[in-house]
Amino acid sequence: MSPKQDMGGRCYFFKEKKNGSLVKYYAPYCTDNFQIVSPKFSHEGYEWHSIEQAFQSLKFPIGSKLQVQICEESPCNGESYHDYGIRVWRMGQTLTNLPDNWETEKLKLMLSLNLQKYLSKESFQKDLLSTIPHVLIGQPSSTKGWEYYNPRIQMLIRSYLKVGKCLKEVLEDINKKRSEDVEELLNDVGQD
Repeated sequence: MSPKQDMGGRCYFFKEKKNGSLVKYYAPYCTDNFQIVSPKFSHEGYEWHSIEQAFQSLKFPIGSKLQVQICEESPCNGESYHDYGIRVWRMGQTLTNLPDNWETEKLKLMLSLNLQKYLSKESFQKDLLSTIPHVLIGQPSSTKGWEYYNPRIQMLIRSYLKVGKCLKEVLEDINKKRSEDVEELLNDVGQD
């Protein structure tokens, strides 16, 4: 399976012009799971260059060969968000050593990682808030469901920021939820 050209890309939205036509705008880079962040953000006791790196690494048991290899993979000098994201995505595309409950856990992990990233830098929070009131749309993805769930994760976090909720407390609450409840929460996300 090869990733589509836009896989991992920023979310986008449409704005209506005075004449009624719609214009496509890209959301800030903070909505891109391939974004390389500096400084790195922390999760599970590790430091990460991107959501994609953390997600691909944490699919595997802590300390396993693949988990460590992906965790230690840094962007090359001058490497784009997209190229680095695709590189770590490819490293994680194995069907061996995945936890039995991976399919139910992956949405909870992705939401937690995004919350950690937004906690790491206030400018990311401001950038995400700048997308209000638009409905975010995900880029096409060869990985089932991500073009649906990534914008919902972004809009859910945006809704918390909009009402002034402490993201650290939100993260603690999410970590206590069952994975099925997180999926339901994301499916209920609408325009705010």
